[in-house]
Amino acid sequence: MCRRKGGGGSSSVPVCEIVAVHEIEDDGISKENGRWQKMPSFSTELTSHAFTVYYVQRSKGHHWGCSEVTFICSDHLLCNQWVQALKELLDLQAMRPKHLIVFINPFGGKRLGKQIYEDKVAPLFRLACISAEVIVTERANHARDHLLEADLEKYDG
Repeated sequence: MCRRKGGGGSSSVPVCEIVAVHEIEDDGISKENGRWQKMPSFSTELTSHAFTVYYVQRSKGHHWGCSEVTFICSDHLLCNQWVQALKELLDLQAMRPKHLIVFINPFGGKRLGKQIYEDKVAPLFRLACISAEVIVTERANHARDHLLEADLEKYDG
């Protein structure tokens, strides 16, 4: 569980809902007090060492989005320890795939499958360091036929 303090209280995010942790470094002005703080929008002028936690935020109607919180500190070593600890926790998540095969039906729904993948899914995969082989289906049973012939050992989801 990753906890963050903000405004009038605290909230928490289960480790399984953390998408990625990225360390940010800049030669800007250091925070004297060295406290971790939630930043509404990241400003490189305010930090010397920081990391951002990207996580799943659930909202009403079963819609999920990706949110982020940036923690800043003047101590590079402490920042690095947090990043490494969180990355190790993410690596321990047994069901977290890293190599996927994605089938897109360009004719389903409102025919927006490719656009939705490119605009919403692919950036999230890149953020989480997930590689994906994307196949746009061209006919009925194309996905099934591909799965029957493909080497599925190289995929974990």
